[in-house]
Amino acid sequence: FIVMAGVALAEFALITKDFIMLNVASFLVGFAQGIGQFYRFAVVEVSEPYPKPLAISFVISGGVLAALVGPLGSTASAKLLPVEYTGSFAFMGVLCVCNLIFVSMVMFPTPEEMVAKSPPDSGSNSRDSAATANSAHSPMSPKYANKLGATECEGMTISEGEQIESITSINSATSDKVSEFSSKLTPVVERTSICDILMKCDVMLAIAVATLAHTTMLLLMGPVTLAIQECEMEYSFTTAAYVLMAHFLMMFSPTFVTGGLMTRFGPFKVSVAGGVIFAGAMVIMLWGQVLWNFTAGMMLVGLAWNFLFSSATVLLTSCYEPCDAIRVQGINDVFIFGLAGCGSFSSGFIYAEYGWSS
Repeated sequence: FIVMAGVALAEFALITKDFIMLNVASFLVGFAQGIGQFYRFAVVEVSEPYPKPLAISFVISGGVLAALVGPLGSTASAKLLPVEYTGSFAFMGVLCVCNLIFVSMVMFPTPEEMVAKSPPDSGSNSRDSAATANSAHSPMSPKYANKLGATECEGMTISEGEQIESITSINSATSDKVSEFSSKLTPVVERTSICDILMKCDVMLAIAVATLAHTTMLLLMGPVTLAIQECEMEYSFTTAAYVLMAHFLMMFSPTFVTGGLMTRFGPFKVSVAGGVIFAGAMVIMLWGQVLWNFTAGMMLVGLAWNFLFSSATVLLTSCYEPCDAIRVQGINDVFIFGLAGCGSFSSGFIYAEYGWSS
């Protein structure tokens, strides 16, 4: 719904040529995309029989379709309506409706089911043990019933066997009632302090790796279109769009094998490989400013982002309990997209002041 509001606002801004309103519309669209980044965490909650690296990788691999449909669809629909680029935003609105339909079909677990996945409270176990011990020493226990002989009740003589049978049935009925009542209680799980979670080395490493990968990628992806069009060869906007499409494909298509690599070698080694690929991409793009430099360099940037971002996501999901998931994931994405947004915002100034080689 946020995207639809942004699309409608953008259409009106383009028609009225209102630059400020267009920026507000872009903010709404970006805000909704930030929420969509939680899909990679949400899949962990609905794919329990499968390994987390594979589940996360398959969700990220959905970007392969976006890499093809996005650039081609936006280019084809840019002049579809009388006002230029209004068709591109209308195309975005159609995709958002499709996304809403698919997401509404997913059966996510309830908060109670998420709490049930957490480790049981030790306090409740101790209370249950104490209750069992008390019942064992209760006068109604069969242990004490053995000390009782035949008893007279209202002129009737009750044998020892009948007495034990009566007491046992009473205890059984009481236990059933207690079990029925306990099953209706919601277990209370004490949440871990956010500071304690963030101070874990694995958590800091996961956030740092994902933030570095996303910020570096946006620093390069932002001005690359201008660099392609303004280099000596003066390539067209369509050529720049194809370079970005190749970049997007390399961002998401390797996820079909990234999950298997993380399962075999672990997320840490995969993230190291991503850092090495990033370094290779920098060398290629500094080598020259012709089409093959831009294409090969941005493809390697996409591959490196895939390795780093996927491994950081898998590493983070193993650092918290289900009851702490939402808070940790939110803080993680604040770091990632907050700093990445600053990087994207500053990339234009860096390119205008120092050029592409900087």
